[in-house]
Amino acid sequence: TRMPYLSDNGFFGALWQTHWREDYGAVVIASKNYRGEDAHRRKRRHSSWKQIVETINGHLERTFGLHFPGARSKWGLLTRVAAKIVALNLGIQMNRLLGRPKLALETLFNW
Repeated sequence: TRMPYLSDNGFFGALWQTHWREDYGAVVIASKNYRGEDAHRRKRRHSSWKQIVETINGHLERTFGLHFPGARSKWGLLTRVAAKIVALNLGIQMNRLLGRPKLALETLFNW
C-alpha cells in the first residue's frame, strides 16, 4: 500500500483529490481532511509532520543550494538532487554519531 502525501490546505477539495488519485494514484491529505472528535489532535499532528518536511526542504535549499541546482539536463538535475539528499542524510547521521543536534548542518564542519 502507498503512504499518503501531506499537503497544505491549498490542495484540499474534491477536484484536487480526484486529480491526485486518477492522474498519479496518490492520496493527498490536507489538514482540512480531518473530521470527527479527534480532528483537532490529528490536525496538530499533521502540522508537526509538515513542519518537519518544511525544515528539511529549507536545509536542502539553504545549506545545500538545491534552490538553484545549476543542472543542464534532466539527468544532471536528478544527479544533483540525489547527491544533495545523500549529503543531507550523511550530515544528519554524522551529527547523531557526534552527539550533536541532528539538524545542526550549517555548523557541522565548523568545530
